[in-house]
Amino acid sequence: MYLKRLEIQGFKSFADKVEFEFPSGITAIVGPNGSGKSNVVDSIRWVLGEQSVKNLRGSKMEDVIFAGSADRRPLGMAQVSLTLDNSARIFDLDFEEVTVSRRLYRSGESEYLINKAPSRLKDIQELFMDTGLGREGLSIISQGKVDEILSLKPEDRRGLIEEAAGIMKYKYRKREAERKLKDTEEHLVRVQDIISELEERVGPLEEQAEKAKQYRAGKQELDQLELSLEVHDIARNQVQEKQLLEKKTQQEDQMAQQAAGLSSQDAELAQLRLEFQQQEALFQEQQQAFYDLQNQLERRSNRIQSHEQLLEHTVEQMQKLRGELAMQQAEAAALKQKEEERQQQASQAEQLYRQQQALVEEQHKQLQHLEAQLSQAAAEQERHKQAVFANMQEQARNHNTLQRLEHELSGSGRSREKMEEKLAQLEQALAEQKQYGLELTEQRNALREEQEQHNQAVAALEQEVEQRKRQQFLMRQELNETQAAWQQQQSKAKALQELEESGEGYQYGVKSVLEQKNRGKLEGIIGTVSQLIKVPQHLEKAIETTMGVSLQNLVTENDQQAQEAIAYLKKNKKGRATFLPLNTVKGQRPEEDLSNETNVLGLAVDLIQFDEKYETIMLHLLGKVWVIGDLASAVAIGKKRGFHHRMVTIDGELITPGGALTGGNHEKERGGLLARQRQIAELEVEVARLAEKMEQQNGQLDQYYAQTGQKKDEIATLHSQDEVFIRRAAQLEQQLNQQEKETSRLSRELELERFNLEEQQTLLQEQQTALAAETVRQVELKEQEIQLAQQADSLEQQQQRLQQQQKKQQETNSQDRVQLATAQQRWQMLAQQAADEAQRLAALQQTLQAKEREQNQLAERKGQYEQEIASNSQLVKEEQAQLSRQNQQLMVYRETRQQTQEHIGALEDGVRQKRQQQERLREQKYQLELHLNKVQSYLSGGYRRLAQNFDCTYEEAQQKAIVLENVPQTQKTIQQLKGQLSRLGEINFTAIEEFEQVRDRLQFLQTQIGDLQEARQSLHKVIAEMEKIMAQKFAETYQEVNARFAEVFQSMFGGGQAHLELSEPEDYLLTGIEIVAQPPGKKEQVLTLLSGGERAMTAIALLFSLLTVKPSPFCILDEIESALDDVNIDRFARFIREYAEKTQFIIISHRKGTMEAADVLYGVAMENKGVSRLMSVKVSDYV
Repeated sequence: MYLKRLEIQGFKSFADKVEFEFPSGITAIVGPNGSGKSNVVDSIRWVLGEQSVKNLRGSKMEDVIFAGSADRRPLGMAQVSLTLDNSARIFDLDFEEVTVSRRLYRSGESEYLINKAPSRLKDIQELFMDTGLGREGLSIISQGKVDEILSLKPEDRRGLIEEAAGIMKYKYRKREAERKLKDTEEHLVRVQDIISELEERVGPLEEQAEKAKQYRAGKQELDQLELSLEVHDIARNQVQEKQLLEKKTQQEDQMAQQAAGLSSQDAELAQLRLEFQQQEALFQEQQQAFYDLQNQLERRSNRIQSHEQLLEHTVEQMQKLRGELAMQQAEAAALKQKEEERQQQASQAEQLYRQQQALVEEQHKQLQHLEAQLSQAAAEQERHKQAVFANMQEQARNHNTLQRLEHELSGSGRSREKMEEKLAQLEQALAEQKQYGLELTEQRNALREEQEQHNQAVAALEQEVEQRKRQQFLMRQELNETQAAWQQQQSKAKALQELEESGEGYQYGVKSVLEQKNRGKLEGIIGTVSQLIKVPQHLEKAIETTMGVSLQNLVTENDQQAQEAIAYLKKNKKGRATFLPLNTVKGQRPEEDLSNETNVLGLAVDLIQFDEKYETIMLHLLGKVWVIGDLASAVAIGKKRGFHHRMVTIDGELITPGGALTGGNHEKERGGLLARQRQIAELEVEVARLAEKMEQQNGQLDQYYAQTGQKKDEIATLHSQDEVFIRRAAQLEQQLNQQEKETSRLSRELELERFNLEEQQTLLQEQQTALAAETVRQVELKEQEIQLAQQADSLEQQQQRLQQQQKKQQETNSQDRVQLATAQQRWQMLAQQAADEAQRLAALQQTLQAKEREQNQLAERKGQYEQEIASNSQLVKEEQAQLSRQNQQLMVYRETRQQTQEHIGALEDGVRQKRQQQERLREQKYQLELHLNKVQSYLSGGYRRLAQNFDCTYEEAQQKAIVLENVPQTQKTIQQLKGQLSRLGEINFTAIEEFEQVRDRLQFLQTQIGDLQEARQSLHKVIAEMEKIMAQKFAETYQEVNARFAEVFQSMFGGGQAHLELSEPEDYLLTGIEIVAQPPGKKEQVLTLLSGGERAMTAIALLFSLLTVKPSPFCILDEIESALDDVNIDRFARFIREYAEKTQFIIISHRKGTMEAADVLYGVAMENKGVSRLMSVKVSDYV
């Protein structure tokens, strides 16, 4: 067997697919550093099943997928395939070649394949087990392996011999045996604890069981009496119910007779009311027509009178308008002439105003120029005054400052002397206080060390208690979760049971029949089809789909009982139901057999469970229904068989004879009648399991609480000593705080005094400097005062000259402004008068036009009024005649309506009396029905109590009941029995069964202890045998490796000698291994004293000796010779060439001597940054 081929794609730097062909002999893979040579080795290690990311030189497994480069995008998958020759059938596979592949996707999914067939990691590991490949073999030797041999401790180096000896599986078996031994001993301890616990429980349980038996006996007698009393009450209520029903029937007959008579009168009354409504409508119509005509006549008369008044008013307006029109025409002519004169005068006044305005504006500009000059001169004079005032203030401040500085300078000298004296006193007090603080600190440190030891002891115990509390919390949390799960499952079971008992999900008719069956009123009702069959869970959807409502069909003993049930439903209007009598329903199997068809599960009737006496019923329902695996198979069978069969798939698709297909999505994924019964059974089992688990958890928790309490007592004892440490520490802390406060106070005061002294010195220097500066400033201010006095005289003369010019110009300007205002006022007045007169003229002309239009309108309106009066007078005469005729007809209609209304009143009185009689009968019936409902409620409650409390019908209860001669005495006896049962206290009804279970379990556990003890002895024996085998194999392999190591060492070094030494020869299971070597011309010494090259060669020699003892089909060497010099490289290459006849070598190297020994060279380069490629190699470039 040898490695034939390696394919890499997307693994680390190999973005593109590359393929290596490996012949037998030596193959070298060369290339510069960082080109990706070692990634080839990583790919082989990875495909062989390596799971350690660290060994693959990564941080997470996704790092092996090509991560992209500057020019390439990241890939989503890495794949490596390794092809091995299997012509010798070393692998237990019937193939000439075996290809192992591994894929990893960036999503995290991975795949293993053997000859392209999906496999598991375990399959890969088992394939390479005992072949020299895999993690424990020496098929891959890297520089890290050499360094590992050099750096390992002697006791760790023994692992190399163990790998070669193949005793890793024995070590694994030993560990498994030790684990089982530990589990057995723990189990033995648990069994003994459980036995102790059970022995404590068996006594109390026996007492509780005896008490429960007494309770059951008393309860049985009580149930007998209560059942008999209930039957007595039901019989009494049944008699009363019969009497009330007869009375109710009589009242209903009487009410029916009265209702018939009342109906005829209601019909007659309705006919009269209809006639009255017609008469009323006709009367209202005639009356409305009379009123309309009367109103119309009145409106027409009013209109005539109004038009006459308007005509008279119009004539008066026309006469008045003629006089006003003549006067306004004369006034308009006078206004026209006056308006023209005013326009001419206004034009002359405007021209004079414009001339005067130009003169005033020129004088105003001259005045503004003078005012600006005067303002500038005033500002300059004001600035000069401010400067004089500022000079005077500055001289005063300078004088005051000089006096103050002279006084402060004399006081600062005296303050400095006092500060220096106080500073010396503070320094001496601070030194004494620091010495006292050191003494207190030493005392506190000694106390802290003593207290620390005490606290460590307390902390250790508290930590242990805290750990126990966390464990208790976890145990309590686990118990709470179990309790919650128990309650949840119990609630679910109870809810489903209540739904089943109440008939939830059944049709109304089916539910009604089941209720009567439970009451014992309908005999021969066995139950629904769903209650009589048991369906596997995976077939529930198929059976419910094909049967549908047939699951609610009721099975009866015979057809007579079915007829009685149907009569009950019909009589009481309780809905409908389908019945399947056992004596009439027949069924048969199909004539054609489909069981040989593909994906056919069988006939539906054969796939469910039921009592054999219901076989005909089930054949009738499911005898011709075939269950198919999927819809495609069902359709294919239907096409083949001509769609003559009814088929249903597991997912509930239905194929009916004729080829109709029913299927699709179920709106609600909820259990049906079949699933509900199955869920009830499953929940009952789960509730029992959780109850047992809670009991175990409670016992463990109680034991843990007791142990924690002991630890808390120890902590309390230690905490009682804390007060002594606290008082001593508080005293020292108080003294130290006082010392620190005093030291801090003195330090602050000392620093403050030093700061004040420095400040005082600085202030003294500043005062001297300021005094000299102020003296110079006083001389400068005197000179400035003289210059300011000279400037003030010049400014005063300039201001007087400008004020005289301004006054003269203001007088001239005032006269011109008066003339301008006069001209403007006269021009505006004339213009306004001309405009007013023009406006009055226009208004007057508009008024004349309006009056002329009004005169024409009045003439036209006069003609209209005259015409309207003439036409309306004729219409008034005609309407008066018509109004007289309608009034006579209206009197006739009123008399007829009055007669009909009186007849209706008489009939209504008779109907009202009869209705009152019927209402009294209805009230009597209502009271009767209330009484009847109450009796029936008592009966229903009695039936329900019989079903709930005694699980029997009334007929069954009559058979069980005894005759009660004295009912009050029976009730008294019942109360006495209840008192006796109550005095028994809390009853554990499960104690009888629990006592028997605990007793049986105790006996079983007592016998189990012997079995566990035998198992423990057997495991001890197995461990001893494993250790014997491991020691024997280790000794044999050690001798062989030691001999081969001496030979390989001499071959590689050209002489010398080397051997292995055991650190503990008497114990092969624990001994370490030392490597002792003597290179040619040197003395014998251990491995650590050799030179670097010698150590590497010695380690390589040991690896090859191990490879000789446990050969590998191929060996990959990853730059293990990189630390050797040229001479040793030649020896290494020569040794590889000798071993290549037995083992295939694949070498990663860039050493010339190694390449010369290779039969084939592969070059790996990185043309593009980050992407490795397989390159053609010229042997002359490397050799």
